[in-house]
Amino acid sequence: MTSDETLTWLLAPGYNDTALELSVAKDGGDCTMALPLEGKVALVTGSSRGIGKAIALELAGAGADIVLTARVEEPIEGRPGWSLREAAAEIAARGRRALTIKMDVAKDEDVHTMVDKVFPAQWDPKLGIHVT
Repeated sequence: MTSDETLTWLLAPGYNDTALELSVAKDGGDCTMALPLEGKVALVTGSSRGIGKAIALELAGAGADIVLTARVEEPIEGRPGWSLREAAAEIAARGRRALTIKMDVAKDEDVHTMVDKVFPAQWDPKLGIHVT
């Protein structure tokens, strides 16, 4: 492998040819990785725990900033990792921004409040991913 070689993996075949590129130095030194979701914002509902949280963390790892929504905002004694605050801290640890919104997707009022918080804000122009 030469110092100019780039390895490219297709993350999601057929999905806008999204690729992850990894450039490897000849001596095995520093690597640079292009994050395929850099500059994008993902809205993930139910993202304080379980599958929703796992998806949010993966999207953050791929470079997206995350809007986290769930019903549980503060940590719960005896249930570590089940709150928006804890999920946001994990997103921040990956170097991404996180906006938390306490809401219940089954309540119209909560959904309207979420829309009011996300769309006029700095998050709106880059919102390109929604996971429910």
